[in-house]
Amino acid sequence: TFLRAQPAARFQRRPANQVLPAQTLQLQKGDNIAFVGSRLADRQQHYGNLEALIHQANADKELVVRNLGFSGDEVHTRHRSDEVPTLEYFLDMKPGDLTTKSGNTTVTYHAGAHFHANVIFAYWGFNESFRGPEGLEDYKKNLDGFLKKHLAADYGKGKPRIVLL
Repeated sequence: TFLRAQPAARFQRRPANQVLPAQTLQLQKGDNIAFVGSRLADRQQHYGNLEALIHQANADKELVVRNLGFSGDEVHTRHRSDEVPTLEYFLDMKPGDLTTKSGNTTVTYHAGAHFHANVIFAYWGFNESFRGPEGLEDYKKNLDGFLKKHLAADYGKGKPRIVLL
């Protein structure tokens, strides 16, 4: 069962033993699915079990999946050198070149295919958990900002549906 995300401001504290009703993610023909997040998403580039299961369960839907996970990422932090494009560039890719420059370094990215994320699997919270209880309020604020920003965006196929894992 897949769960659809709600902005963090809507989350309510619930007893640990209370079961929440499942929500189903309905994938549509031609959906572009992006995995974003830290180590768990990153490792799925090497072991594509979830991606394989998604394709197996939706073989007739012609889905496109891109894994944009990167170890060390947090909901508000992407540890990259300055010339690497933003997450939004990768969520809304168009064929062609993008040249960026940082200091004396020039890098050209060659995108060979369209990718317009309209389903985002977001793997946030593990790295942030190492800040302990004192980091919880910042995490909730950052997650809420992430959800509001991306739920309002259109990466070329309408507003994305977000799944928090």
